[in-house]
Amino acid sequence: MRSSSPDRWQLGLGTLTGDPLRLQQILINLTNNAIKFTTQGEVVLSVEALVVTENQVQLHFSVQDTGIGMSDDQQAKLFSPFMQADNSITRKFGGTGLGLTICKRLVELMGGTLWLESKIQQGSTFHFTITLGHRPDPLPYLQPVLAVFDPSNAADKVALCRALGGARVLLAEDNEINQQVATAILHSVGIHVDIAQDGLEAVYKIASGDYDLVLMDVQMPEVDGYSATRAIRAELPWKHVPIIAMTAHAMGSDQEKSLVAGMNDHLCKPIDPDRLFAVLMTYIQPRVRDQTQIEPECAPGEQTDLEEVPGIDMLSAVRRVMGNRALLEKLLNDFHRDHATTLVDVERYFAQGQWEQARQMLHRIKGVAGNLGAYKVHETAEALELAVRQGQKGEWPMRIEAFVQAVRVVLSAIADRASRTIQPIENARALEILDLAESERETLQETLVKLADALDACNAQAESILNAAKPLLLRAGFPQEVAQMTELLDTFQFREAHAILPSIAEKLGFSS
Repeated sequence: MRSSSPDRWQLGLGTLTGDPLRLQQILINLTNNAIKFTTQGEVVLSVEALVVTENQVQLHFSVQDTGIGMSDDQQAKLFSPFMQADNSITRKFGGTGLGLTICKRLVELMGGTLWLESKIQQGSTFHFTITLGHRPDPLPYLQPVLAVFDPSNAADKVALCRALGGARVLLAEDNEINQQVATAILHSVGIHVDIAQDGLEAVYKIASGDYDLVLMDVQMPEVDGYSATRAIRAELPWKHVPIIAMTAHAMGSDQEKSLVAGMNDHLCKPIDPDRLFAVLMTYIQPRVRDQTQIEPECAPGEQTDLEEVPGIDMLSAVRRVMGNRALLEKLLNDFHRDHATTLVDVERYFAQGQWEQARQMLHRIKGVAGNLGAYKVHETAEALELAVRQGQKGEWPMRIEAFVQAVRVVLSAIADRASRTIQPIENARALEILDLAESERETLQETLVKLADALDACNAQAESILNAAKPLLLRAGFPQEVAQMTELLDTFQFREAHAILPSIAEKLGFSS
């Protein structure tokens, strides 16, 4: 492949701003098609500037080949979904024909038009135009950031703050832990963050706010990220705001689905700060700001002397929260609170044939575990979710066992960590002193009911339920009771352990 002339690429337009992922997708698809249908001769990729103004430039691209060409009738069918020129082409060259439909949609989203010129046995030329933002000279302080940057380096972090500080980002994400991780990363470079709990709230917030970019989780309750994006793109005042998909899926089909819905780019969970900053630098329009007022929210944290926690990559977890160890401790405890009953729930879902509930639970824990460095939980949840989605029932027992073991290791490690760091509290005012949230009281009550049932049935699952309840019980001032029940369960004394629960419930004010 060659360009029509070497100097055609030297357009001398300064800095162009737009959607590189969409442009890349279009060019790759058209070029691959040209090569596939050209057995001899050449493929020529050309670009030229048609219109240049102070703020915008319209570019014309063409992909020309000397391949088999197409008749008028074949061309008329070409841009219909799942249609190719004719069945003989499908049999010989393969493919579904969906690629050109997607290209046409992506070109239109970039303010352009896609068309074709072709003759049988004389080759084809696909043309398209796009409109990009135009700035004659790049802002000088962006140079070190646009190269390789290290957010843990103070100088690079200041450069990021200068480029991104003061920007407004809407984070559409329904999981509290994922919200806090993403917010910590964004706040570390001075970005203002608003949070939407679902797609519908995201649409409302965009309607009333002025955002530089939207981070959109694709799987949310009520209205998902795809539907929200389509609604946003349909409204003229908001249609150009950059929207970045966030998903725990890394498959190409998911990325393509995001692009077709109108999203600009795609981020995989767990969130990687380097990748996130690169995306922000691509899509947030730079502005000259008072650099003396832009400082990192906190200096990069030292990542040495980290305590080893079984099942958790603490180095990765600390880096993901930008060195904020206090936040990480809170998130680990939140993870234990939110997933205290996961071991019981997963077995119940599979035993009762509630496959969709199981899949949704696995998807939620997968993304959160990855953000906290619990990679074994992330991997086993992903493998089990895939087996459920594909109906591979023969794989379920082995993958359930691996997932349960990974979760048990992490929950136990967090509970042990809590028992070493929380001071015993001797009186029944522990909940008031530690300001236990109402949601935590409800979680603890539900878990104690499950524990009582398991102990009454002499079920060995009681040990896992007790481990799930440990952090809240310790915070509530019951270290001695927890130690006694743990010791009794080690020797399978279920009745004796059950006898301890009524006094705990009474002190907590739980009705029997």
